[in-house]
Amino acid sequence: MRRWHVYFGAVFLLLIALRASPRAEVESQPVEALPYADGHSRPRALLYNPQDGLLYVALSTRDQVAVIDPLPRPAQLVARIASGRFPQALSLLPSGDVLVVCRYDERLGVIRRAPHTRSAQDRYHTLPPLPVHGLRDAVVHRSGRILVSVPAHGSVQVLDPEQGVVQTVATGLGPRTLRSLRDPRSTQGDELLLISNFMDHTVDVHALQTDGRIAGRLQRIQTHAPVQDLLFVPPPLSMLLLLSHEDRAVDRSAPLVAGLDSVVLLLPAGSDLAGPPFVDAGPGLRASVNLSERRQPVVKLDGLALDPNERRLAIVGAATDNVLIANLPATRDRERSALPEDRSDRAAHLTSLLLAGATVTTGNNPVALTFVPDGRVATADRLSDSVSLIDAKGQREVIVVGTPARTSEREHGEILFFSRALVPHNVGTGERSLYACSACHDDGHVDGRLHPARQNRFRSMTKTCRSIGSTAPYLFLGEVANVPDFAANVVSTHAQGSEKGPGFDRYNTTLRLPSKNPQKTHALRLSPEKIRTAMAAYLASLPAEPSPFVPLGTTALPEPARRGLSVFKSSCAPCHRLVRDSHDPDEIPTAELERSLLRGEVALTDTRLHDVGIHVLGPGGNNAPSLRGVWDNAPYFSDGSARTLEEVLQRTHPDPKSPSVHAGSGLPEAEQAALLAFLRCL
Repeated sequence: MRRWHVYFGAVFLLLIALRASPRAEVESQPVEALPYADGHSRPRALLYNPQDGLLYVALSTRDQVAVIDPLPRPAQLVARIASGRFPQALSLLPSGDVLVVCRYDERLGVIRRAPHTRSAQDRYHTLPPLPVHGLRDAVVHRSGRILVSVPAHGSVQVLDPEQGVVQTVATGLGPRTLRSLRDPRSTQGDELLLISNFMDHTVDVHALQTDGRIAGRLQRIQTHAPVQDLLFVPPPLSMLLLLSHEDRAVDRSAPLVAGLDSVVLLLPAGSDLAGPPFVDAGPGLRASVNLSERRQPVVKLDGLALDPNERRLAIVGAATDNVLIANLPATRDRERSALPEDRSDRAAHLTSLLLAGATVTTGNNPVALTFVPDGRVATADRLSDSVSLIDAKGQREVIVVGTPARTSEREHGEILFFSRALVPHNVGTGERSLYACSACHDDGHVDGRLHPARQNRFRSMTKTCRSIGSTAPYLFLGEVANVPDFAANVVSTHAQGSEKGPGFDRYNTTLRLPSKNPQKTHALRLSPEKIRTAMAAYLASLPAEPSPFVPLGTTALPEPARRGLSVFKSSCAPCHRLVRDSHDPDEIPTAELERSLLRGEVALTDTRLHDVGIHVLGPGGNNAPSLRGVWDNAPYFSDGSARTLEEVLQRTHPDPKSPSVHAGSGLPEAEQAALLAFLRCL
């Protein structure tokens, strides 16, 4: 989603297929509003299209793509194109049309180039559907085939516009970001596909065949934290950049959090076709640039982009509302000759360039960026519903693409969650880390990591923050009784200074919010009480993630899942109760249950502690996690010891009263299959 690769070439078959696909006048199609639709647009992805000179902006929670002409001063918003649900990523087709990946739509969309010059019926159409929705990213191969990341299936699928899906390649857990690039070892123009498996903390490197199919994996790069985005800097530096957090385990042995600073990992390109494409020293040993420790920190690195003409590199700090812009060495021979030959020296040189780069303020929560031809950097400022265009002097022009005003407590809490403003006095020096809630709860969800607590006395998997309002108590120990107490706990456990004694977490903070004049901002001061109230309002409002295994709007379970519900009632419901709120005494009536399950309205937990045969964190057992969205919560159990739902069911005893209910030999095979179908629908 942040930096999109451009491919050119003759792809006659693709053009025929796109033109032959049924075109939908999306503007006139009534759709059921989903919980994320609250009037804001939250731009998530940017693409500059050199074939029509326009900047495309994915407006995720408005189900639109905005189109901006960036060259006039001021820039002009020339069109809004209705898309599928939750446009997540953009990529350029060889025809000059724009591919739209929508998270809650199994169909990829296509916007015809220069859409503002076309009729509404001729602006947008869709390609044949993939098996599920929940798509995250796509790259377009020069053959015209499209490679799509499908987290629900743990795979990347290759889509031929005429033939449909022609290949499915298994990946790690949670494949998200895809990038293709020239193999730096090859002189024949061979291509590589890089896949960031978010929950597995791996980057897989595959060879690409000339027809766009994916060949065998050449390398797996294992990191300690998820990789949010990646980019290859071409010669003379020849370096793969991975945006992540510190390449080590999170540590709370002292009364502070260590290991969560935002870093750029540097992997030099390999030179031998017999060896891996990138030289990897391994976790904890790679060259790393810590941007949280800068004098002007850049925190939560959600995207980066390269301007090949001006030799500039830009990285957004989503939690610090800024963009870092660094100048890279030119490619002219005499300047290249002055660069270090040794790989480690080149990494040190790039490190010095990044640390010396200038930072420029953006809107709230910039999550994507690109360069436009006049040299300006464009950023998608998600929580101010705007796009910033920043020139070489740091001057910023703001284009409004939604409803910028944030006036409610819930909206203030959302900004706090994704910003260092929640803990304004924290620093990233020494062993102290500077981060936001979203460092461990990207999109409000989980990061697949074991996190320590109680000065490293135990470690447990992150729990999701999605749809938690009716699932109290909280944390694996079940010690936090309600959402307001949970919000207060978030502040007290992440603000630095506990060694100073009581009162360290009672501070004011200031939010920088959009003004009526889009080129200006205003400050809002929040008291300690207001901070906690705002966080509680936001945490209580987070919706569940729709399951990709059932069509959106479905109100009845498919038959295999209905059989699984029967198994669930007898084997699982005593701990994962079928109630609207975990404190409710009565179960949901049968006539309402399936619809409520599919709408994410069932608690699927209870208020007690349970010892079920896995690692127990406290006296009496662990608080059972809610199973809302369980299809997307891998790895499973408090210790992350089950990678998949299949592994969970293989360890599930049919008797829920068994002391080893999740350390048994498993349910009968037919019941496992039915229960798996049910759990995937939640």
